[in-house]
Amino acid sequence: MLAQRVTEEVRAALAVADDQAASPVERAEMLMEIALGLQQRPKTPDQLHAAVELYDKALSVCPENQDLLRARITARKGTALQAIPEQGTESLELARSASMRRSRS
Repeated sequence: MLAQRVTEEVRAALAVADDQAASPVERAEMLMEIALGLQQRPKTPDQLHAAVELYDKALSVCPENQDLLRARITARKGTALQAIPEQGTESLELARSASMRRSRS
């Protein structure tokens, strides 16, 4: 039930992100806020994975010249990746590589 609700929330968020009535900055901020809501006190790892998906979409719609916003989205994506419970270090490595790419930009 919870997984279905998360899936529906992500679909709705992605649909809103494609709404051309809002500016790209507004869409990126909206996606970031929805992702942050999923990330805070997650009940399942699916919510963290969904948050990462929304952060990726936020980065894709965010204009390149919005350095501060892109840095905020990247940092929050990194914290979501770090919070994913798993065996191994895959999510931690993804978080590290995201922050390294951002610092080189």
